[in-house]
Amino acid sequence: MNHKPLNFLKYFLQWDPSIPVPKLQIFSSALGMALPIIVGALIGHVETGFIVALGSLFMNPPNVDHSLKEEVLNYVQTIVAGFIAISLGVFIGNHHSLSASIFLVFVNGLVSLVGGLNRTFAVNSMRFTILSMIGAGISPPTQISPLLIGLFFSLGSIWAVFLFLCFSVSYRFFIKKKPFSKSLSNNPSNVDFFTQCKYWLIRLKTFRAWLYTIRVVLCLSVAQVIQLYLKNPHAYWISLTVVLVLQRKTSIGPSRIYQRALGTFFGVLIGGAILIFPLSILWIVVIVAFIGGIRSYLKTQNYVYYSMTMVPLLFILLGKGKHISFDLMIGRLVYTFVGCIIALVFGYFLWTTPEKQKYI
Repeated sequence: MNHKPLNFLKYFLQWDPSIPVPKLQIFSSALGMALPIIVGALIGHVETGFIVALGSLFMNPPNVDHSLKEEVLNYVQTIVAGFIAISLGVFIGNHHSLSASIFLVFVNGLVSLVGGLNRTFAVNSMRFTILSMIGAGISPPTQISPLLIGLFFSLGSIWAVFLFLCFSVSYRFFIKKKPFSKSLSNNPSNVDFFTQCKYWLIRLKTFRAWLYTIRVVLCLSVAQVIQLYLKNPHAYWISLTVVLVLQRKTSIGPSRIYQRALGTFFGVLIGGAILIFPLSILWIVVIVAFIGGIRSYLKTQNYVYYSMTMVPLLFILLGKGKHISFDLMIGRLVYTFVGCIIALVFGYFLWTTPEKQKYI
């Protein structure tokens, strides 16, 4: 494959003014992010409030093309996957060792492989991988169980789902249903789960079915080796950047990957610029509400801007709104750059040579 020089500026200029602004989604997203922090501050447990708000960050508004039953089922699966991923990540994050790193890579490799079963599993497997890396970066407010951290996170997810459904359910009955899209496994949507499992097991005999898992394991292994060498608790940002940038499909070309990498890198700059100055809890709430509210609209408009909003939110929520040093901000930038390089080289370029195109 010949990679032509890319005009990165074009990624920042993509905008469609015809897309309507979803005011209710913006309001519900902002409320879902801000209220847990406010409540946490009022009851004297603001750090817990940030963890609950983190749970609402990873919930998306309902898809009007799906039935309410399908959406509720998807939400339940997402919440369960999030609970397991965060709990596991917190547990492993407290054990900076070679065995813990191997276990983390193995689990996420297995999850990525199961993600090839259908579209729902694919989405939740990618979310699981991201959340397990985020969990590894969470510093518990006190020496409490990782399961309790997972419960706080899930509480935020449930709160976000409640808001989304309250603001959106009345509209779905007035919107014409569209055909349900096919799953990643190319099975019809009405194929039962047992049949999907049968097709998936057959596909496991091909190299193509293992490709994403190999890419995930390779990228995370490189990232974990670097983190173990650095012995810095903040170095988990390398693995987090890797999974934020890495995508399941390489056939879409480098465009989306570059957008993620650009958005992640500039998002770190924005997050660092926000937290490098001491801010009151009121200003933190305002910033979280604003960025958290517009993120769903930016996702439909420009993926670079969407990524640029998600990263500062992670910065604020994982840091619990605390002031960071200039050295830490520079460190995060370096870790982000390293993570982007790992994802692009070991997760994309290594697998897009002409000799390997037949497998993709």
